[in-house]
Amino acid sequence: SIVEDKNKNIWIGTSNGNLFRYERESNSFTKLILKPSDSKAIKLNGIYHLLIDQDNNLWVGTDSGLVRYNISTKEVDHFSHDPSDSNSLLDNRISALSEDQHGQILIGTYKSGFHIFDPKNELLQRITFDANHPDHIHAPISEEIVFSDNPYVNLIHQDQNGGYWIG
Repeated sequence: SIVEDKNKNIWIGTSNGNLFRYERESNSFTKLILKPSDSKAIKLNGIYHLLIDQDNNLWVGTDSGLVRYNISTKEVDHFSHDPSDSNSLLDNRISALSEDQHGQILIGTYKSGFHIFDPKNELLQRITFDANHPDHIHAPISEEIVFSDNPYVNLIHQDQNGGYWIG
């Protein structure tokens, strides 16, 4: 995955878990190791999605969870599945990332997981299908098993009218 930040740096994530920043001014590449302040470096098995949000944070979607990297402060936050937390990621394999018009981060995972992270209150919320409110936003569901037991969220998009498209 490749994305450009507000400082015109190019960020490159590779399938073997390497993260690089290309700085145009110095015409140089830097390999980054993401390390939260309270733990060891995060082992990134594969980086498949990168997103720069409106606050110039780099979001890194990996096979081992979701990482938020504050480009200015270099602060790192790691979000992963926790069986005891119903608002943690449903699955650590990130399959889609997007930012909506409200600055929320929309996250898809391989196990039909659709999540919304609200940076205003630092809350990660699982969004699941509710039979009582089938018109509310949720991940696609299917009665038929086509490819696996868990069809995954592969695409998240918000259109110009504010509607969400989740595939």
